[in-house]
Amino acid sequence: MLSKGVCWNTTGNPTISDYRNIDGKGIGEFTSTIKGLAPNTTYYIKAYATNANGTTYSNSVSFKTQPELATISDISFTSVTKTAAQCSASIISAGGETVTERGFCWSKSPMPTIANNKIALNGGIGSFSATLENLESGTQYYIRAYAITSAGTSYSVERIFTTASENPALVDNDHLLLGNPTGATTNIVNANNYLMVKPQYCLSYNNSKRTANWVAWHLNSSWLGSVSRQDDFRADYTLPDTWYHVTESDYYYSQYGFDRGHMCPSADRTATVADNSATFLMTNMVPQSPNNNQIVWESFESYCRNLAKSGSELYIISGPYGEG
Repeated sequence: MLSKGVCWNTTGNPTISDYRNIDGKGIGEFTSTIKGLAPNTTYYIKAYATNANGTTYSNSVSFKTQPELATISDISFTSVTKTAAQCSASIISAGGETVTERGFCWSKSPMPTIANNKIALNGGIGSFSATLENLESGTQYYIRAYAITSAGTSYSVERIFTTASENPALVDNDHLLLGNPTGATTNIVNANNYLMVKPQYCLSYNNSKRTANWVAWHLNSSWLGSVSRQDDFRADYTLPDTWYHVTESDYYYSQYGFDRGHMCPSADRTATVADNSATFLMTNMVPQSPNNNQIVWESFESYCRNLAKSGSELYIISGPYGEG
């Protein structure tokens, strides 16, 4: 026997001219693993054996792969007050299905589901937002975005927010505690001074330059931990759908000699994987010369972190300057 294995297709009556695995030679039982299949798809499969006289096949059987759950972006917060929170997220992929419902669910306990408090919105893909109302002041909440398709219910990464206290003096970790440098707003018409509020930092986005005008973040020892650098550079899909989403490979950074330079540093957000990963969104990146990014800027970042480790509390605002 020259070869044996399985062959498959999506139309019926597969042969070795379709997709196939070669799983050895000789007689006896064999096992084959098929990879790279599409979700929610019917496949037809046969075993085959080939020798010098030709190829013979088993009877054809069919199976259907499981549908894929929708994929949801991280949550961004526009504002959090004593009794309400405005937030947004985006359906990155519907998994080949139709999103029939999407929204946010929250509770005072970790890992909320749609069985807890929820705001249900119409289906679809892309960005969506909502305002959670009638919250308790000075209270910590856990929240996840969700999407429902025929494959089931999927959830975003869990985020935590705390409503403002009746005593404003107790709220001192707002990234914009020292003010909004350019009066950025969440109005999409204000495309070159568009406010984005994330759990890890805030920024003013410039849709013409496709970089931040500035990024602001709070830094003390509570943001610092032992999480390793995630290096998951990626587009920020919480930007409005109609705007271009800069990707990790845009602008030929290496070709022109620039680094993908963090504004809010990766090493300033090492308490959780989600916090560190958020610093690799491209809305937090500006092109920086290597000597600045890896030497001067890195030294200043380390200086600030050492202050935080020694008990200081910092409110930092950074932004790009110059051309190259």
